[in-house]
Amino acid sequence: MTADRMVDDTTAPVSVGVLGGDWRAHVTPWGAMRMWDAGGTLDWWVAADDRWHDPSREPTVRQARLDGTPVVETRLRIPGGDAVHRVYAVADGGGYTVVEIENDSPLPIAVAFDGMPLLSPRPPTDMPIAGIELPAGTVAYPIGHHATLVVAIAHGSPGTASLPAVLPTRQQVAHGWLAVCERASRLLVPDSATNAAVVAARCELLLAGPSAATRHPVDFLLDVGELVRMGTMAEPWIPEVSDAVTALASHRDDPLLAAAVDAAERVCLAAREARAVRDLALIRLRLLPGEPS
Repeated sequence: MTADRMVDDTTAPVSVGVLGGDWRAHVTPWGAMRMWDAGGTLDWWVAADDRWHDPSREPTVRQARLDGTPVVETRLRIPGGDAVHRVYAVADGGGYTVVEIENDSPLPIAVAFDGMPLLSPRPPTDMPIAGIELPAGTVAYPIGHHATLVVAIAHGSPGTASLPAVLPTRQQVAHGWLAVCERASRLLVPDSATNAAVVAARCELLLAGPSAATRHPVDFLLDVGELVRMGTMAEPWIPEVSDAVTALASHRDDPLLAAAVDAAERVCLAAREARAVRDLALIRLRLLPGEPS
């Protein structure tokens, strides 16, 4: 898999964040960022040559992920081209979520943000915003033709005074996600679009976590099995794996039952839970009596 192709598969909010950190947000289909912890929403608007454009209301908005990873690109049509909004999170310096606005047009534009404190390499314009009603506290930045503005949200450093001079690029971030996803189960897929959809599902699993252990035990065990394959520690999952295995008794007709038991065994082996592995062998005989031994 190579991180160089945008895949237009984003019809629902996309989770963004970094592995090993708690900061999470959803990117809406029009590019707004909604923090999971009720920490606010970062909205954006674009002033182009003709008028102000509200991405949440524009029919020309298109969104895609970079090879299925949580590197999200939202394009807004403006005269002569697009305003391109990109979001991705990096772990450097305690974690940042980077927002790029590229002016892919021959005319200057301005972008306005509201809802979150931003770090930027230059201060926002002090000119009053005219021609649109925006919330108090909205900040705006001019962007020249074919230029890019980079701002960021600090995850755990509210006192950070400025944007770091060097951060990983979106291509580097995408390559990192692909490297993690490639540790998961091997699948033969018919085309690159399906491959990107698999990557997207795995990234969402890594960021959002598995299904509920007792409500959806088969899904939970399959999810945790993949998480462990992708490098998540197995030991903390053992109590919930036990609960999910117990709940499998009411899911005997599930066609993925055997795969779920296999996943539970894999997690227990990774956690070096020898007794649990032996117990699973007995549970397998009860749940799957016709399975070849």
